[in-house]
Amino acid sequence: MVQGVHILGSRLINQGKELTLIADNVANINTHGFKRLTYGYEEVSAKVNGQNIGDYTKGIGVLVDFSAGTIESTDNPLDAAIQGDGFFTVDVNGQTQYTRNGHFALSSRGLLVNGSGQPVLDSAGGEIVIPLDAESVTITAEGAIATENGVVAELGIFKFNKEDQQVLNRSGNGGFFAPDTANPERANEDVVVMQGRLEVSNVEGIQEVVKLQELNKSYQQAMRAIRQMEDLEERAIRNIATPAR
Repeated sequence: MVQGVHILGSRLINQGKELTLIADNVANINTHGFKRLTYGYEEVSAKVNGQNIGDYTKGIGVLVDFSAGTIESTDNPLDAAIQGDGFFTVDVNGQTQYTRNGHFALSSRGLLVNGSGQPVLDSAGGEIVIPLDAESVTITAEGAIATENGVVAELGIFKFNKEDQQVLNRSGNGGFFAPDTANPERANEDVVVMQGRLEVSNVEGIQEVVKLQELNKSYQQAMRAIRQMEDLEERAIRNIATPAR
């Protein structure tokens, strides 16, 4: 009976983690460039004295769905979306953040910044300055930024292989930091940059709500089963402790 409680408990722990990620997904449906999160786990057979007593649930960890979201048009010529595998780069307190959120603006000093006021980086890792008196700003398909007087910078766009993508560390606003083991590569030649557009979150709201309902139902069933086991165990203990008459 104790083993049964442990087996169900392992399922509850991992389902609880998945519920947290689903809540995170739902909260970021409107976050541009956000990538859907999933929690991976598998069933592992448990044995006592060679006998299979059930399947424990073993957590694998958080997985990120890097599939592209829908591209929408905006009225902001500084907005940009990436078509293909790649990330814009932003300076966040001295660290390079990789993000698909291309909602950009100009600071009072002419710096190209993201929605949080953090500098967007160029292909060499430097800040991008656009003259405040520029009459027009063009972002080419290759990621070059130009005014009527010519090119002023090139957006720093980088990519990771599939293995490195899954070891990226999540940060705010749907962005990521790369650990030392990851190897970012220039991606400007492999992507198409679309000016005046943004990539929306790849989270499907209805899909997440259905999954949330299914998990809640399964979670409640497991909780009821554990309570029933605990009741049976308490009853058995009372029966053993009560002297026969």
